[in-house]
Amino acid sequence: MFSRAWGPGVDTSVSGQLTMHTTADDQDSGAMVPPTGAGDGYGYGLYTFTLKTQGTVGTYALTWPATDKWPGPELDLMEINGSGVPYTTIHWKGDDGSNQFRSYDLTGVDPSKTHTYAMNWQNDFIDIYVDGQLLHHITEHVPHDYAHGGENTAPGIGTQTWWNDGALGGNNWITLYEASYSVVA
Repeated sequence: MFSRAWGPGVDTSVSGQLTMHTTADDQDSGAMVPPTGAGDGYGYGLYTFTLKTQGTVGTYALTWPATDKWPGPELDLMEINGSGVPYTTIHWKGDDGSNQFRSYDLTGVDPSKTHTYAMNWQNDFIDIYVDGQLLHHITEHVPHDYAHGGENTAPGIGTQTWWNDGALGGNNWITLYEASYSVVA
């Protein structure tokens, strides 16, 4: 599913799982569904990632704009802030072309433990779940998928270090055990 991979921190050495880790020199790594056009990737539906992380700032599970043009409909299912708290972020392109976003903390979730994070993206809402518990019902800035005049998104995971001041030094990682997408009526 995640056939587009990049960076030196991609680890597929354990059968059935995918791990991304930062490197000692803080290079980015990731893997995702190839974002090759607005109608590619996936639209409305249920996105599920079973994973765990170590460290703070830089690990993520998301859906990226299917056009691979940012800013756009980037739906971050799970990222971690500098205090170790996971959060969800909805990004959209502002009227002036700038990145606009709103974040929602996943309070009480320990990202160093294995959890199933899920996002139900529909025409007028996005529901965020952790281990089957609804944590957020989002109705503002919900993007449209390709079938409804917008663009689809491409799921992926990774580590990104440019915004953490080089403080990771190879100590952050994210391991994906299972990912799925299904259409929800």
